[in-house]
Amino acid sequence: WANLKKGGRAALHSHPEEQFFWITSGCLEFRINGQLFVCPEGSVLTVPSFVAHDAIATEDTTFVSFLSGVRKDLLGTNVPEHFKADA
Repeated sequence: WANLKKGGRAALHSHPEEQFFWITSGCLEFRINGQLFVCPEGSVLTVPSFVAHDAIATEDTTFVSFLSGVRKDLLGTNVPEHFKADA
């Protein structure tokens, strides 16, 4: 489970794991290979392995993300680089 406040974002990134998103409330906009996908509550989206993607919350959003492998950058308490605020 994860939450993003309106305007929260994940910067452009890719990883070897296939990723699935289930939007349980709110709305996320994804860019996958430059194509825009608007995902309101109830949407499910698949991001293929090694495909560049980013996301922004257009309203306060809660979602569940499933991965097809273990992302080592998400283990522990470190925040992945693509979730850090711009300097």
